[in-house]
Amino acid sequence: MNIAFVNSTRIWSGVKTWMLEFGRELQKMGHQVYFFARDPVFVEETGKQGCVSFGLRFGADYSPLTIGYFFRKFKQLNIDITCMNIQKELRSAGIAAKMLQIPVIHRVGLPGDINSKLDQRLSQKLVVDKILVTSDWIRTELIHRFDFIPEDKVYLVHNSKQVERNYKKNKKRPVPFVITSRLAEGKGHLTLIRAFEQLVRIGHDNFLCDIYGSGPREGEIREAISQAGLSDRLNMKGFRRDIRDRLKDYSFGLLTSREEGFPNTVAEYLSQSLPCITTDGGGTTELIEHGRNGFLYSYKDADHLQNLIRICMEMSDQLYSDFSYQARKTMVDSFDLHRNVRHLEHHFQDIIDQSRT
Repeated sequence: MNIAFVNSTRIWSGVKTWMLEFGRELQKMGHQVYFFARDPVFVEETGKQGCVSFGLRFGADYSPLTIGYFFRKFKQLNIDITCMNIQKELRSAGIAAKMLQIPVIHRVGLPGDINSKLDQRLSQKLVVDKILVTSDWIRTELIHRFDFIPEDKVYLVHNSKQVERNYKKNKKRPVPFVITSRLAEGKGHLTLIRAFEQLVRIGHDNFLCDIYGSGPREGEIREAISQAGLSDRLNMKGFRRDIRDRLKDYSFGLLTSREEGFPNTVAEYLSQSLPCITTDGGGTTELIEHGRNGFLYSYKDADHLQNLIRICMEMSDQLYSDFSYQARKTMVDSFDLHRNVRHLEHHFQDIIDQSRT
């Protein structure tokens, strides 16, 4: 197959990580994978993985110049199938693909990525062949919310990770926590700071926490850390592409978001044998079994969060070893990258075959 992944976003996001990882594996399996993207960092990263990448400016929605660009490129490269994420891509690359009768896959990360406005109804009817989702929760929500999305149009391939072979981890002291998430509204960083502040007040201060990510709330989060007197325990580390390699330095992962479709971050933690504390919104419950490979709590519930952090800090070495083993086992059993890339390959091939009959 000749596969085109299209991404017009400027910031790094979970869908870019997904495209990069799944695209790389498809390339290894013998398919030719092409990337079309606005973000030069993403273009560079895909090139490092041995894929052919094209950097471009998408311009205005429905731009004839952009549509023409994709039309020529898709035809020149003999593209068999395309996969894209947001409306801007559907209104340019998606239209070009349909003009060439190439299937268009809309990869949806959250139910809110689609709405009931007329233009989106039309794009789902006239441009999108199939909707690809990464969790059962997203699939259920899309079918329930939108009467113009039939059940057989939505298919599931779980987000997945290459699993770390060495699952044996020892709990470190002071207990190191890590959170990697965009520093933005709805990500819950201020709740996390309050939870750690409460722990210090009651004498549970045997912890460190590194915060990875960038975003519009960075200044506010830095100020909150300072005001809470936690500058010696909570460290802002910025955005890092090599975060997977750094996870071995931590004992527990954290994610405090309001809602996640299928959190790439949590899958990354578990693949590195890190038990995780995360919110119970969206598709996180498909990854975390409370009290087995991690813990779940309700968004903005600082009291519950600080209690779970305390439980993790006081966890015995044997219990920690059990949690760590179960974290890795979750990924091996259900979310192994190689197996689920095979599932995606089969879906892509079926869609191509159907389009040609």
